[in-house]
Amino acid sequence: MVASGHGATLIPELATLTLPTDVQALLHPFKEPIPARQVSLITHGEGIKTRLLALLRDAILAGVPGHLKQKDPAWTVMDVRAA
Repeated sequence: MVASGHGATLIPELATLTLPTDVQALLHPFKEPIPARQVSLITHGEGIKTRLLALLRDAILAGVPGHLKQKDPAWTVMDVRAA
């Protein structure tokens, strides 16, 4: 439907990287302010869950291309721990 000019859809930028060139030509990026999503990984206290979440965080970040990590200086990875 989108390709025929009769529809629209929203897809994450990461998903656009593997689209065929003819489909990429149909893409229109957002104007400022560009929406972003926040992902939170939370656990209570220290222990195995905290270490597993750290591994998960690292795996997620490893899958994000560098140019997407550098898009906006306000986009950060925060490691917040209770004092």
